[in-house]
Amino acid sequence: MSFARVSWISALAFAFLSIAWVSPAFGASSAGRVDPQFGDGGLAFSPFEITISTGRIKMVSGPSGSPTVIYGHGMVHFRSDGSRDPGFGTHGIVPFGRDTATGGVRQRRFAETGLAADSHGRLVVFGEQTDSRRSFFGIEPTFESSALVLRFTPRGRLDPTFGDGRGFVRDDFGLGSDIGETDIPMVGALAGTVDSKNRPVLVAGVKTIVGGCYAKATTRSVPRAVVRLTRSGSVDPTFGSNGLSPISGAHTPPPGLALDSADGPLVSVGRFGGPAPGCVSGSVLIRMNKDGQFLDGFGEDGARTVGTYDFGVLEPSGAIILSQEYKHSIGVVRLRPDGSRDPSFGGDGVANVALPPAATGSHMQPVAVDAKGRILIAGFVRSRHGRNSEERGGKNAFVVARQLADGMVDKRFGANGRILTSLPDPLEVSSFSAELDAQGRLLLAGRFTKPGSFAGGIVVARYLVGS
Repeated sequence: MSFARVSWISALAFAFLSIAWVSPAFGASSAGRVDPQFGDGGLAFSPFEITISTGRIKMVSGPSGSPTVIYGHGMVHFRSDGSRDPGFGTHGIVPFGRDTATGGVRQRRFAETGLAADSHGRLVVFGEQTDSRRSFFGIEPTFESSALVLRFTPRGRLDPTFGDGRGFVRDDFGLGSDIGETDIPMVGALAGTVDSKNRPVLVAGVKTIVGGCYAKATTRSVPRAVVRLTRSGSVDPTFGSNGLSPISGAHTPPPGLALDSADGPLVSVGRFGGPAPGCVSGSVLIRMNKDGQFLDGFGEDGARTVGTYDFGVLEPSGAIILSQEYKHSIGVVRLRPDGSRDPSFGGDGVANVALPPAATGSHMQPVAVDAKGRILIAGFVRSRHGRNSEERGGKNAFVVARQLADGMVDKRFGANGRILTSLPDPLEVSSFSAELDAQGRLLLAGRFTKPGSFAGGIVVARYLVGS
């Protein structure tokens, strides 16, 4: 790393500390605050020499609370204290380039869509591998593709006990493209996680042509099946029908996937609607039991339409937390395990959480439910410099809020119900991921770039939220 880069990182750390010690986050109550033992005063930065893509990031934490983040071109890992781990991969980074499970074929490329950690601290990465040697020229050129699932050891090496010794599984699961007139497989893993027995579970999608309501026709991936693999990476014949449980959904929003305490999947998919076949309206929740069969009593054939709300959290009890972002607030919905609204939560199952004032842009959602049933909402906001203390502190800030089990904002949490952690200028945050670690601390990661540049990195904050 050059001296210029070291100086830039040091300057950011100093800038953050200069801001943070006067921020409400550090004067907050013991019921919620930034963890000063993590990174530099609560924040940890990845190196700046990584290239940042425009996709979503995803973070998981291992058994010790060490966070790992996929960022579009690779995977970066931090120790549990927020320091960089040079023993992970190559100097703390595992790149996803042309050498990722390509078998020496230079035309193959990999795009990751999901990340999970199993009980042994192994990292499971889900995505799509394209091969430009075979393509279909319809509405637009579309390459052959397969779902790719990779498992890495806790040190960032491909796991030889997975995928017949290769460390990865590449498969189309027998799914055909919806485009027609071609036998080229066009399949990918759109989301993924692992169950309590360390078996990978994923949403498989296929390419189709969608027209949208107002846009020209284009090619997109749509969900078609939930697939479960064994611990060694083969398709699990005890799940669904020979390892697959068919589903249907639109191309947007990206599917969500979570497992309940009995390893029963919940999938959130887009819903077709409107005057044209490509129009998408709201979401559909699909519930299954641990064997991949649709859950009795949850809507019709295990599916419920939930309007324009986005999936947030699946509680161990089977209750579901959804959200919808408005201009100045977030509407949070709690559904009972049968999919009906919980009348004890807010008003008729809906409760609003106000955003920080003067926010010019925000991206927040429910990210976890603690042991007392309290909902943690996290994300980031962009604010102009203003007159009050919440508006001062920079253009970007992490925000964490907490709702009580009845939907009321927990005023004892942080400063008046939320923690606002200002990030140093000139960083621009554009994506985030959050989860509780094994010790009950909240990890919040953001992808940042410098203005007018694709150079950037990952910033991770850790919060003490358990009291």
